[in-house]
Amino acid sequence: MTLFLIGLITLLNFFLRFFRLGQIPFFSNSFPVSILIESAIINVISSFLIFAIAKLLFKKNKISLLSFFVFSVLPWIVETGRNGVYLNILLFWILILVLLLLVLKKIVYFRLFLNIFRPILFMAGMLVILFLLKKPDFIFSFNLNSYALYQVLSNTFHLASFGFLFFSNDSFWHGGNKDTGVLFLSFLPFLFIGVVDVFKKDISIMVMLLIIGTLLSVLNPYFPEVFEFYIVIPVFVLSVTRGLYGLRTFNKKIISLFILLFIFEYTLFLHAYFIHYPQNTRSYFQNLEKPL
Repeated sequence: MTLFLIGLITLLNFFLRFFRLGQIPFFSNSFPVSILIESAIINVISSFLIFAIAKLLFKKNKISLLSFFVFSVLPWIVETGRNGVYLNILLFWILILVLLLLVLKKIVYFRLFLNIFRPILFMAGMLVILFLLKKPDFIFSFNLNSYALYQVLSNTFHLASFGFLFFSNDSFWHGGNKDTGVLFLSFLPFLFIGVVDVFKKDISIMVMLLIIGTLLSVLNPYFPEVFEFYIVIPVFVLSVTRGLYGLRTFNKKIISLFILLFIFEYTLFLHAYFIHYPQNTRSYFQNLEKPL
């Protein structure tokens, strides 16, 4: 049954990443589709990595499958996997790094070493990855004299806001539907239920992801149109799925209500992304390409 569900979710994964790829999002006729295909494949592989990470953390097939499913269908994951942005590749390497640390943790000789140096190693790994993948258009620098503290705090509160998380992801300049939040509203109670348990499992890795992802975002001069907070997604996915796992003890009517609400929200997302969104972006780029 587990293999069947993995296969089913994998098919869904490929459909969401490759359906009309190159047309949605529409960049320009000269944009190489090979970059989008590479990004989509990496995104699919990342979903298997989150499955393995959940398996190591929780040691339960159901939570691993839920993590696999939630990662596969989240709007921000789907959209980023389709648009070739470099943060998609960065998240892939971060997941490999997290998986490696969790595997090494099980080896007795490395356990003490990891407990002492794991945060330092994780930070070092993140810096190396950022250095290798840094793009010319991303400026991780700012002038402390002009970049006021209230702006940094304002950016931080924006990322933690109810609107950004559940209703309007305005980190996109192009490549995603801004009218869909980072998470679905139906996931809200499960996020609160699961986040405590996730941090108990491996607090150093989760804290590092939150700190690094948040800092890279709020200190970026292009905020809010930045992708860096995207690397925090694994924390959200694992928290939501841990909470969802507890749903099995709820009344069947509550479970049915959640499923109906999720289907409704996902239908709205699919309609907005695959129908309305391409019309808007295509007209935008066609206007840019018109001769003056």
